[in-house]
Amino acid sequence: MRLTQLTVTRPRQYADRVRAYKMFLDGQLVGEIRANQTVKVNVPPGVTRFQAKVDWCMSKPFFLDGLSDGDVIETRNSFSHKLWIPFIPIIYSLFKRDEYIALSRVDAASLIGEGRDEVPQKIA
Repeated sequence: MRLTQLTVTRPRQYADRVRAYKMFLDGQLVGEIRANQTVKVNVPPGVTRFQAKVDWCMSKPFFLDGLSDGDVIETRNSFSHKLWIPFIPIIYSLFKRDEYIALSRVDAASLIGEGRDEVPQKIA
């Protein structure tokens, strides 16, 4: 079954709490997501990868093979749990800029009750 709609979620984190992450499908901008939001993105036929970016930093590409409607991708700041380490944001933004945002597949049931705002997206 072909993936026609991708659900993307982002938790509330201290780092980047006021910045929106831009979402891309095969390099084409399809929308943005803010902290504590869930967004549904329409996936055109033939699209193979998803990526998130903020300023000059980004995630590694997430390949959509094997995903189906109802699967959820979570975007999160890679170093938010390490903010106590001095200069960690600078290290990630200068030397690990393609690992600044982490993408992972999560179980939709684990998100129930987290109170994330669902934002409809009609782009793509």
